Amino acid sequence: MRDGQTILIVDNDGDVADSLTVELRRLGYTVLRTNKPLKALKAFQTDPTAWHAVVADDLMPPMRGLELLRRMKRIRPDLKTVLCTDNRDILKTEPAARKAADATCVKPIDAKEIGFLLKVLFQTP
Repeated sequence: MRDGQTILIVDNDGDVADSLTVELRRLGYTVLRTNKPLKALKAFQTDPTAWHAVVADDLMPPMRGLELLRRMKRIRPDLKTVLCTDNRDILKTEPAARKAADATCVKPIDAKEIGFLLKVLFQTP
């Protein structure tokens, strides 16, 4: 386990979630995944300390990843978050994104890039 860090992946595309899961496990993280943002939020509300980071796709029904991360950060501000999106400038154009996402990954998602972003986030106090 990578310093005991557990990552939650929330993505409605099963292939993307699978590839991220495999790569992050290869890097030593414990990884759980779901394709349902409301299920992820409920699990998080039940135990906010269960995850060290959340990686979420932005466009998922019935809740955007940005909203999911915003709600999670409201509960636990120190949670590390990565938003995967088609919008390269989301942190500049949406003020809520700056509060919800610690980092963004522009699609198509590169699992190695996510691994690098997490490494950087975990080194940041």
